[in-house]
Amino acid sequence: MTAGPAVFKNISYDPVKDFIAIGPIQSVPIVLTAAPQTPVSTYKEFVALANSKPGGVSIASAGAAPRTTLRSSC
Repeated sequence: MTAGPAVFKNISYDPVKDFIAIGPIQSVPIVLTAAPQTPVSTYKEFVALANSKPGGVSIASAGAAPRTTLRSSC
């Protein structure tokens, strides 16, 4: 629902004005893993490594643009 305005030119609703949150449905833990030879042991170290090698660190996720996708502004 909230992605509609970004995906479609004409939608019949406003996700901010036409809906209200009534409670969480699911809580999913987010885990960052790396190969054993990767020289990091914390998220902060991972971000520093990625920033030091622009375009040199790859990630994989559960979908095309899930909520858990890392942002480049880390």
